[in-house]
Amino acid sequence: MLPSPAPAADAPGKSWHTGQQATGDGWTYQIFSREAEGESFVRYRANGTIDAEPEVLVRSVRVIATDPERAPDGQTRRLLSAEGGAFVTWTVIDMPPLFSDRDIVTRGVSSLDEATGARRIDWKTTDDAKAPESPDVIRIRDAAGFWSFTPNGGTTDVSYETYLDLGGSLPGWLVQGMMAGMVGKTFEDVAREALGR
Repeated sequence: MLPSPAPAADAPGKSWHTGQQATGDGWTYQIFSREAEGESFVRYRANGTIDAEPEVLVRSVRVIATDPERAPDGQTRRLLSAEGGAFVTWTVIDMPPLFSDRDIVTRGVSSLDEATGARRIDWKTTDDAKAPESPDVIRIRDAAGFWSFTPNGGTTDVSYETYLDLGGSLPGWLVQGMMAGMVGKTFEDVAREALGR
């Protein structure tokens, strides 16, 4: 079982650094980050709680991750396939001027622990013939993450972890700023979708 939320004392381990904390109507989270030796990216995690059932949260993640209309500003998304508990999406990311745009193809897979009622969505980059590469866009090949939803007496303990190697010659401050903001916003979007707000 993944650790429950928010205070810094409950960080996922000594190698993780404490970041932003936020609370809303029916949700709370704390952001953590970790830069491991030999990795060219920073891992981010949001630990928190959302007052919704795990199955509702799984549906909310799928809606947000697959609906082209729900793509963040500066991104274009296309759902390539959705079968059973798996879905594949293709996202193009507009980068600031002077930097090449990026794209990424990801496959998410849902799972259920029948004994505990905990649910997960694990995702990582993949290849798909429906998403041809463009010479003008850098394909992101090293990215992965998960959502974990563990029921806890009427609420759900939530962990969202992700990393993304944007490749190319991007400055670290730009990448870290983008990622840190994206993790918190994604957590809040899922909470609001699940809570109907």
